[in-house]
Amino acid sequence: MIVSGMARGIDAAAHRGAMATGPVGVIAGGIDIIYPPENRALFQQIVDEGLLLAEMRPGTAPTPRNFPTRKRIIASLAQNAADIIEAVGQNRTVEVPPKKTIWVEMPQTTFSDEDILKCREIIISGLGDEPVDVDDLIAWCDQPSAVVWATILELELAGQLTRQYGNRVSRQFEF
Repeated sequence: MIVSGMARGIDAAAHRGAMATGPVGVIAGGIDIIYPPENRALFQQIVDEGLLLAEMRPGTAPTPRNFPTRKRIIASLAQNAADIIEAVGQNRTVEVPPKKTIWVEMPQTTFSDEDILKCREIIISGLGDEPVDVDDLIAWCDQPSAVVWATILELELAGQLTRQYGNRVSRQFEF
């Protein structure tokens, strides 16, 4: 199985060579944005014969800040794959997953819709266009981190906030 980022060069060649085994392509933008454009036919082949994944919402351009997310997905999917194909970046490094599985036991957190609603109101009223650290949001909401993360995900999916580098978020304003 080939898991790759659908880039030019080695990624595209690996996908073409793996059509018989069902390649997995992970893209950095929305599922409806074909990038690079010269891979249009390859995208359609992968949709027909493999799997094409995108974490971003449809219409999202493949901007540089989305590529670490794509790499995380590729690494997660490739943990048990025989072949890891990842384009070499300008810094000549390739990110690959660890060979060993680590099991972590996490305590279960229960919360209600009211907890999410309270947290949502606090976050929306407190966030501006300047990024805020998620740890600060946890302190503001005075809720378990699971509640805050669930609220962040909800607001992000609703297009009301955006994640920034360094575990930070900011409001997403309509223009």
